[in-house]
Parts: sequence; structure tokens; C-alpha cells
Amino acid sequence: MNWKQESKEELREYEAKKMALESIPADIAQLRSEMSRLGGSNSSAPVKGGGSRWEDRQINLIVKCDKLETSLTYARNWVEKVERGLSVLSPEEVMILDRFYIHPAKGNVDRLCGDLHLEKSAVYDRKDAALRRYTLARYGCAEI
Repeated sequence: MNWKQESKEELREYEAKKMALESIPADIAQLRSEMSRLGGSNSSAPVKGGGSRWEDRQINLIVKCDKLETSLTYARNWVEKVERGLSVLSPEEVMILDRFYIHPAKGNVDRLCGDLHLEKSAVYDRKDAALRRYTLARYGCAEI
């Protein structure tokens, strides 16, 4: 496995998964609110042994809620792992990885050159070193 490539992909996905930590709880709350609004069943017995519309709707809401809770747990654990990897880096290294992978934008390399008072080649060297340190912190190795 190419751990450096895995690290790059993690950093590219980091912001979106952090955003999920904010949006998923709102979605879960909305589903729970909908479940409580449906209240108890007021329909008659199901036809030919099938479930009523109310039961089907409740089951669907419960399944969606369970899937979102699983997704939230996964995203929370994933974000914590990435943040632990970033925590071992210096502020400069975090800034470099942020501008290359987390929040890439046109002109970021030139801005880094100005902010760090470095030539482009030195910025790229520091990016490679920061990515290597992050990869080591996350996976314990950088090359395999």
C-alpha cells in the first residue's frame, strides 16, 4: 500500500468529514422529530399480513437513523485519527499541508513562498517532509 498517497487522500477528505460531524447530528434530530410526530399507529390491521404504512414509515425512519448514527461514529473516529496525525506536526507543517491538500487553491504555493520566505523548491521540499511526518504519525511507516 502507498501510505503517502493514502495520507494525501485523507487530508483532501478531512474538511468534508469534519463538516459531516456538524450535519449528521442535525439529520438524526430531524428523523427523530419525524418519528415522534408520527406518534402511535391509528390505522386498522394490515391487509393480508403486510405492515401498515405507519409501520413501514417508522421502520424506514429507524433504519435511516441507525445508518446515520453509524456514519457519525465512523466520521468522528476518522477525524480524530487525522487530527492525532496532524497534532505531531509543527504549525508550519500543518499550514503547508493545509494549503496543499486540505484547502488547496490557486496561488497557494506562491503565498507559502511569501509567508515562509522560501523559494518554490524549498516549499515543495518542506511539503514532502511534512507529508512524510504525517504519514509516519498515522501509519508508522512512509514507504512499503
